[in-house]
Amino acid sequence: MTSSPQFQQLKELTDEEEGDEEDGEGEEGRVRKRRLRFGCLMQLSFPRHTQTTRGAAVVEDSFTCTGPDVLLQKRRKLQKLVNEFSWGELDPKEEEEGEDEDWDLTVS
Repeated sequence: MTSSPQFQQLKELTDEEEGDEEDGEGEEGRVRKRRLRFGCLMQLSFPRHTQTTRGAAVVEDSFTCTGPDVLLQKRRKLQKLVNEFSWGELDPKEEEEGEDEDWDLTVS
């Protein structure tokens, strides 16, 4: 194996005070506006070349929570997204694509 990916940390960053706001009554009972935030740290090592790089990502979503099933689905979705975003930072293909972009360096 030429590289060694390591999952460093996945953490919920939701502030308890801002994560839950009462929004009244809905058809199915209490409706709340929720905000979830997750952060992820990843590390990719190339032992043969003695190189290591890290990636990090934070994702946040605000939504109307009608029940615990909605909250669990959103948590799962955000955990998956933050993991994909942090890996994207480590993907050399994306870095190469970024180098081909045109830069507007005009001075006025």
